[in-house]
Amino acid sequence: MGQPMLRRKWKWIGKIQSDEGFTVSYAHKGVRYSDDRGSVEVGYEDNCLFPDSGIWADTGKKLPSSDRDQILDRIQRALIWDGHSVKVWTSST
Repeated sequence: MGQPMLRRKWKWIGKIQSDEGFTVSYAHKGVRYSDDRGSVEVGYEDNCLFPDSGIWADTGKKLPSSDRDQILDRIQRALIWDGHSVKVWTSST
């Protein structure tokens, strides 16, 4: 089985879509991740993701650690696919 595929409906604009069932789009100083669980906004600036800022849009609750690793991995893959180098900021970074 090959790598999951990422694509856009229109070249260079719009949401990045995965055949895994998620999308990633850019927001002001952040990215929005969406899948069947809902949407999460995560801070993103200067090629750095700030996962502690992750909040579910529908509930306003912080991104739980049980979902965090998978969601961050998917966001990173989408941003790298889109030509960015991405680092995840941690308090020890």
